[in-house]
Amino acid sequence: MRGNALFRNGPEEDLFLEVCHGPCLVENNLLLSASSFLDVSQGTACLHNLFAGKLFATPDTNRFTPYHQPHSTRVAGVMLVYGGDDRFLNNIFLRGEGTDAVRGEYGTKAYEAYSAEAPARSTRDDTPAADLGRTLPMTVRSNPPRIGPLEQWPARLLLV
Repeated sequence: MRGNALFRNGPEEDLFLEVCHGPCLVENNLLLSASSFLDVSQGTACLHNLFAGKLFATPDTNRFTPYHQPHSTRVAGVMLVYGGDDRFLNNIFLRGEGTDAVRGEYGTKAYEAYSAEAPARSTRDDTPAADLGRTLPMTVRSNPPRIGPLEQWPARLLLV
């Protein structure tokens, strides 16, 4: 998804990614509703976006979904959606108004339960069911550390 301005989406989120095994690119967007992003996927790269609302991330380990061979529609197998394996680079996160009743967190705090590196497997079983409860690692870099109303940001970060 590239170059969109999403706003006034009521109780629903601006962007909902579900059952995507990746890769998926979300770049150069303005997500301005109280709920900016619902992530029930893995392998998403979020680059150069402005998130004004909350983010909510959760794995989906209750169902097996198909994934495809590269550059094809041929099904290669089925897999659980572990969540994670996402990248957040050079984004801006704001704390929008009227978001108290919306689930999720501001900024990348929604991903705190995800590890910075893949955890070791606790079993020799290599089936997807053996990985229930695991998440894939996250990469978070070069995002401004400040979250709050835009008018309180340092002048060097203000968008003019």
